[in-house]
This record gives sequence, structure tokens and C-alpha cells, in this order.
Amino acid sequence: MSKVINFNTRDFVFDTNCKSNEGFRGFVTTPNGNEEIWEIGNWNWNWTQIITVLYGLEPDTDYVFRFAMTLGHNDDNKEESLVNIFRAVPDAVPGDARAEDDPERIREEMARRKAWDERYTYCIRQSRFKPVISKRDTEQDTMLRVFELPFHTDSCTDWKIMIVSQHAVARFFRAKDNEAYADMEDLSYEQWREARTKTLNAEREAEFAGNPKGMLNLAGARITSKSQFDKLVQLAAEGMNINLSGADLEFDDEDEGEDDESVEV
Repeated sequence: MSKVINFNTRDFVFDTNCKSNEGFRGFVTTPNGNEEIWEIGNWNWNWTQIITVLYGLEPDTDYVFRFAMTLGHNDDNKEESLVNIFRAVPDAVPGDARAEDDPERIREEMARRKAWDERYTYCIRQSRFKPVISKRDTEQDTMLRVFELPFHTDSCTDWKIMIVSQHAVARFFRAKDNEAYADMEDLSYEQWREARTKTLNAEREAEFAGNPKGMLNLAGARITSKSQFDKLVQLAAEGMNINLSGADLEFDDEDEGEDDESVEV
């Protein structure tokens, strides 16, 4: 039998090696009561990482990392959600004065690279890695999913767990016992996506019906041409409904003599 490591909100912190972290730790109400959660990521493109270190695990032992999550999905299907589990080795020390060819420094760097290269990576977005429980979260009109991610310690007793989110807001919290979810309606990712797609199509048809010029959905798009953006502005002025929510506008042409512009909408 594998030993279970349950998600503990207060054990996780923002990973300082990631410079674009977005999110917070706080309390929200879930279908199973009030929960302290980590909410990470945003609807733009910030890559966010939270991390914890597990000290003193038993060597040569099977473990399971267990947690619950809600959200973590985006309408354009370009989101990312990952869990990395890897051996904990000391990070590089800022301002290390040792020479680049110092044997000890080289060994330390090789150990860090080896630990990362041999990591367990679980892709938990959409249905790429199957959860053990997938239910309807009526509070947020989305899924509540419970994951159990296995790993083996080999001879190492200290491990790190890193949770990653990009282009979607995701909430992580401690999972209840399986029995606590028994009365909730089952809802797979495929069922949720089918219903969500129908809702989006209905909304677009309604918008199109009320707008003779039609609509153009560019949510989350990356637009690098100033001339293209000017055309969109003209279309909007003529009555077209253009959705640029979360779009990244970074113009790298037709701006001679000026610095490149980068605008998030």
C-alpha cells in the first residue's frame, strides 16, 4: 500500500524561481464547506508556481500525493496545469564566488539538473491524467476533481512538489475522504466541456443576432501587427463586436523610430 501525502495549503509557498507568480492563499466556500485554498494563475499568460519541500520521507517507498482542485480550465483550451514531483537538492546560492570549473560546484549543478530531469510530471489539465473523483461543483458551476499522483522515493528522503498553472485560474485544497463526495453528481471533463461549448455557442449566436456586423472572438490572442490592430479598431467602429479579453498586443512592425509596444487587454 502506498503512503498518502495530503495537500496542506500552508505548506506551499510561491516558488521564488518563477518571476510571474499570480494568486493568493485564502478561504473560500466549497460544496463541502469552508476551505483554505491556494488560488493560482490568471486568465492572461502569467506562469505561476507554488512549491513545498517534504523532508524525511521513507526511502524506497511508494507514496501518493492527494489533493482536490476546481477551475483550471479556459474556453480556448490553451491553459496549462502541471504537478512536478522531484528530489530535493540544495538550490544554487546567489552570488556563489566559487569558480565555474570548481569540481564541487559542478557536482552540485549536475545533481540539480539530474533531479529535475528525472522528475515526475503529471499533466492534470482537461482529461490528460484521470482523476480518481470528478464531480459537479454547483457553487462555481464547474468540476471538483480529486487527484492521486504516485511516486517512488528510491534512496532519497527529501522531495519537492511544484504545482503550475498558466492561462487559467486554478484552486487547490485538501481532498476529503471519498465518502464525502458520494452525494455529488458525477461530471467528467468531457461532459463539462460539451455543456460549456453549448453555452458559449448560444451566447455567440445571441450576440450575432443582435449585431448585424457580426462578432469576432480573439480572446487570448497574441497580435503583433499594428496594422492588423488598426483594422480591428476600424471594424469595431463600424459595429463589429470584437472580443479581445486577455489578448496580448505586442506590436513589432510599422513602428519605425519608436519602441515596441506591449499591451494586455
